Amino acid sequence: MAGDLYYPNVSLLLPGNGADGGTTFTDFSPTPKTVTRYGGITTETEQFLFGGSSILFDTSKYLGVPYGSDFALGTGDFALEARLRHTTLSGYQTLYDQGYVASGALLVQSGNGNGKWIVYIGGVAVATESGGTVAANQWYDITITRVGTAVTIRRNGVTVATGTSSASITSTANVFLGIGSGSNFLRAYSNDIRLTKGVARRTADFTPSSLPFPTSAVALSGYVEDATGAPAARVIRALREDTGALVGSVTSNGTTGLYSISTTYGGAHTLNAYPAAGENLPALTLRGVIPV
Repeated sequence: MAGDLYYPNVSLLLPGNGADGGTTFTDFSPTPKTVTRYGGITTETEQFLFGGSSILFDTSKYLGVPYGSDFALGTGDFALEARLRHTTLSGYQTLYDQGYVASGALLVQSGNGNGKWIVYIGGVAVATESGGTVAANQWYDITITRVGTAVTIRRNGVTVATGTSSASITSTANVFLGIGSGSNFLRAYSNDIRLTKGVARRTADFTPSSLPFPTSAVALSGYVEDATGAPAARVIRALREDTGALVGSVTSNGTTGLYSISTTYGGAHTLNAYPAAGENLPALTLRGVIPV
């Protein structure tokens, strides 16, 4: 599976993979957080989109993540994404709670019995989903973004609500998934919850992917041989072709010849491979290399 161009910006990534009745919840973001389970929440295998399991949120069953700088979204762009399957639409249900409705807080909650999402920033409802019908026991791709001051809710890639907010998300409260201020429990299966800081990811409607969210950055990778065709250790330098900026440098594995350099730029790169000292070979240059 290809990597994620914006993976370095990911604050939280919970795929929901685990055993039936599993009690381990792993954050696959670049700076993994400790995820605490409450109320006996588990991973279950009866419903999933991929990976063979999903997280089952239910009454009094939710997850908590301690606050850190990755959740200081400020006034910047962000994206909150989830693949969800409600077991019931009754009541208010909370996906994401960071400070509930206090000043500087971010709260994402579905409406009373309709399963439609509302985004609150600083206690103000800035975008409210309307129109259409939401069904229980059906998977949906939910994407919430802020681009500049524009807040958008998309269901299955289609815009269902828009609004504006320039408020700063500054709450230092711990993040809770599946509960809002001690109640309003989410009752749903979840495959993939992802928060991305500083990047909205989406600026237009889209067709949702059928693949899980990547758990690594995009990379420039390959294989190096010496003059005899054997795997070789060589210094590889990667540069962006648009600016000439150095992206990274690595030495290929002397046993396998493999190398990989992570990049946050999705366009063309130039790779230079340098011969070992005393080896009568020119440097090898590859142009137009696109990361995957």
